[in-house]
Amino acid sequence: MSGLHEANLFQTSDIVHAAEMGLMVGGGIGIVAGALVAMFPIVSETPQWGLVGVLAVLGAAFGAWASSMIGCSAPNSRHKTFEKDIEEGKILLMVDVPRGRIEEIEALLQSAHPEARFAGLDPAIPAFP
Repeated sequence: MSGLHEANLFQTSDIVHAAEMGLMVGGGIGIVAGALVAMFPIVSETPQWGLVGVLAVLGAAFGAWASSMIGCSAPNSRHKTFEKDIEEGKILLMVDVPRGRIEEIEALLQSAHPEARFAGLDPAIPAFP
């Protein structure tokens, strides 16, 4: 186990999934709220359809922020399939590699540890930290 890095916040918590859900829900609520405000104008007599876009963006940003604050304290939902194995004392090894080297790394892992099994790819890894 020496030389291995511990999982970071994006890997251990549900921050990414929560932010995605908050973005969608917040954006949807922003669109509905914007449409309602635009249809029943308060300031002028004409509908203000630009408010739909503004409230959609604000709702999406607020939803992503608020839900990611909750998601950072929740365990990663992608790890549910591995819970039983982890409880049995097995090690979950997550490796971040470029797509072009996946087969090479998998072959290297199998040659060094034949007892290990490859469990798939996670395409939702953020491109930042």
